[in-house]
Amino acid sequence: GISTDGIVDALDFQLYQESSPVAVSSSSTDGMQRGEVCVRTIEPFEGYYGDPAATAAALTPNGLYRTGDLGEVDTATGALRIVGRLSSKIKLSNGKFVCLDSIEAALLGRCPSITAICCHGDVPRSAVVAIVTLAPTADDGARITRDSALLEIVTAAATQNMPPHEVPCGVVVAREFDVDSGHATASQKLCRSQIVADYSYDIERCLRVARGQSPAD
Repeated sequence: GISTDGIVDALDFQLYQESSPVAVSSSSTDGMQRGEVCVRTIEPFEGYYGDPAATAAALTPNGLYRTGDLGEVDTATGALRIVGRLSSKIKLSNGKFVCLDSIEAALLGRCPSITAICCHGDVPRSAVVAIVTLAPTADDGARITRDSALLEIVTAAATQNMPPHEVPCGVVVAREFDVDSGHATASQKLCRSQIVADYSYDIERCLRVARGQSPAD
């Protein structure tokens, strides 16, 4: 492994993106950089026996091991936080890639009215929908609506320099994501597939409205 008792045994780490020829990451106006966590460990990775293709895929061009974890680094302090897994990355029909974990991490905590968020990528329509739970009222006591939640998301996405294809086109308001509903595990990890299945009707209506169609058609 690359950690012992929660301490990373790494000589070096960087954040990596496929679109860049070296290990770099995206940046945003909040001073955070994001990408795949790649490390050079104390015990170096020597590759997979008899499988040079898998070995090449496991390393960045400059020789760091690709963990498959998505992380963000505070450029002021250098602190690294793991925010998700690349396994939530999907390719839309327009050829663009989106990582749902990364979108959720970029938005949660920056949208005051949203207490939890689960993103769904609709591949055929190249769109992302945010399924959210909301606080009872806004900080100023005003009623929170689906439209106000979407405005918070769009505003937060702008501060993160989020590419347009990653910005949710609409919001579905959900009940609390909990274990009893099957929407979360005991450790509070969201069960994306179950959430999407249970809110499929609302997601479809949301996508139709976002495309200027009648939700009832």
